[in-house]
Parts: sequence; structure tokens; C-alpha cells
Amino acid sequence: MNSNDDIIIIKGDENECYEVDTSQRLGKGGCGQVFRGMRIDEFTGEPKEQVAIKFLFDDLPEEMVERARDEAKMNVFHENLLRMYSFVELEDNQAPGVIHYHVVSEYIDGVRLHDIIHSRLPDRYPGVSSSLIQQQQRYLNDRVHFSAEVLLKILAGIGAMHKAGYIHRDLAPSNIMLSSSNQLKIIDFGIAKKLGQLKPNDHPATAQGCCPYTPDYAAPELCTGSVTDLNFTTDIYAVGIILFELLTGHVPFKGDRYQIAHQQMHASLPLNQVNIGGAVGRSMRGVIRKATAKRQRDRYQTADEMAAAIEAALHPVPWSDILHWTAILLGGLLLMVGGLLAGLYIF
Repeated sequence: MNSNDDIIIIKGDENECYEVDTSQRLGKGGCGQVFRGMRIDEFTGEPKEQVAIKFLFDDLPEEMVERARDEAKMNVFHENLLRMYSFVELEDNQAPGVIHYHVVSEYIDGVRLHDIIHSRLPDRYPGVSSSLIQQQQRYLNDRVHFSAEVLLKILAGIGAMHKAGYIHRDLAPSNIMLSSSNQLKIIDFGIAKKLGQLKPNDHPATAQGCCPYTPDYAAPELCTGSVTDLNFTTDIYAVGIILFELLTGHVPFKGDRYQIAHQQMHASLPLNQVNIGGAVGRSMRGVIRKATAKRQRDRYQTADEMAAAIEAALHPVPWSDILHWTAILLGGLLLMVGGLLAGLYIF
């Protein structure tokens, strides 16, 4: 049972008010701790909706605080993107001049795609809903269709970000959540940026000086650190790696982060490990190959283009139909040639 000592009230700007239960910690990362909270109507005191509130660590450098502030401003509304609400700054009542920072976002009752892929339910999430267990089982029983459905939702969300001018830069199964109501949400916009606002010195780094992107999914241009070379196909590359992992159960390259980055820049993906037979398998391998091309111009240029390719891969034209229509076209061509030859002969 929760005590009153566990409840904290956070008041932001524009009549924002949040009630936080500090006994309900959802997770902890390099920048802070995340708790479940409730958005409260400040005038009536009635609860509006559940939220997730990240309490940033007090010793973060200013650039990390600015990144969190930017993340809270990433308000691109789409059903497959986590909704960001606000960035709240509060002065400590016991220590004047000390400011505490909070990022408020939509609360998702779900698990990370990474845990579905690696069959970590329910071990990692005791009491996880039966619907999420069913999603994991469906993935194990029908990887192709489950993976395609997941990819189409990811591409829909990323497409919305791109159309708003944003690039995510850190797409990975650990930054994608599946909810108990079968929703998919892309999360963690900590290094997302408007493409037109990227500058040569805007190379992302953590408080410890490490690059925070996940090398397993990083495009070659992201691995080189050349920020000005990034474009929307940088995210497309990551989606291609996610598709590879969904279909195989593992990422294509192994090693430490430097070895993996080197392979992302120079090595071909082991597509023979995508062990799916028939036309669907060939088509899926083709989708991955194009999405993860080393040169940006050889990749899908938009999320919509890649989504169309996945749809087509799921419904390949049977060889019998191809042979049938080829025969008809060849027959028509032979008739035309015969007619022309007959005309020349008569002439």
C-alpha cells in the first residue's frame, strides 16, 4: 500500500498539475528515473489521465538538460509516436536556487519490442497482461506477418516525424513499445532533431561523453559522426536492421560498439540468415537489402516507399501468373511482328 509520503505534486505552467507516486517507478536510465503519475485538473482536482514523468538527475550537464527540453517539445501527433506533454522546472523548497527538471509524457502500459523478440515475457515483467503474452506467442509462431505488421506501424510513425522535419537517430527495438491494447509507440526522442537544424558540432553525446545511438542499428553515416551527412534514410537504415532482427531473432553484426560500427560501414548483411522460403522470403530479403544499402541514394527514400515494398513482399505475384501474362504478352508481340512481316511481304 502506498503512503502519503510517496505522493508528490508537481505544478507546471499553464495550469499543469501532476500527482506522482514515487513508489511506482517505471525505470531508470542514464539521465534520470521515470515514475508513473496522474495528470490532475488543477481547478477540480479530478484526475485526467495517467502519465509518465522522468525526474532528471540533478548533476546532469546543461547540454543534457537542453536535450531533455528539446525532447519534451517534440510534439508530432501520431498514433505510433509517444506523445510528449511538457518540460517542468521546479525550484527546490529546501535549497533555494536549485532547480529540478521533469519531462512529462504519455504513459504506456506495455513492453519493449526488444523483450518480445528475445522472449523475455513474463520473466522480465511479472504480471504482464495476457494480451502481451499472446503477442509474443504470435511472433514466435508467425514471424513474417507479425514482423510486417510491426514494421508498417514503425514506418507510419517515422513517416509522420519525417514529414514534420524530424529525424529520430536512435531507432531500435528498445525504443519501441507494444501496449496491452496492441498499440505500437516509438519512444525516446532524446537525440531526435529537425533535419534543417542539424549543425556540424551537433554530434550527440551522453553525460559520460559516449555517443548514445545504438550501433547495432546505426547507418554508416551515423557511425562516422558526420552529422551533416544525415538524412531521413538514416532512419530507414535502422528500420531495415530491425526487420532483419525480427525475422532472424538477432542483429546482423556482433562485436564491441567499434567493431559493429566498422561492419555497418563496410560489411554486407548476412541475408542468408533470413531463413524464409519462397517468394515472400526473397522479397523480404530484397526489402532489407535496399533499406540497408551503404549509400543513401540506394535506400528507400521515404517511409511510405518502404511500407509499399513490405506490402508487396507479403503478396508476391505467383510464378504461374507471371508465366501466364508473359505468354500473353509474347503471343501479342509475335502477332504484331507477324502482321508487320505479312504487310511487308504483300507490299
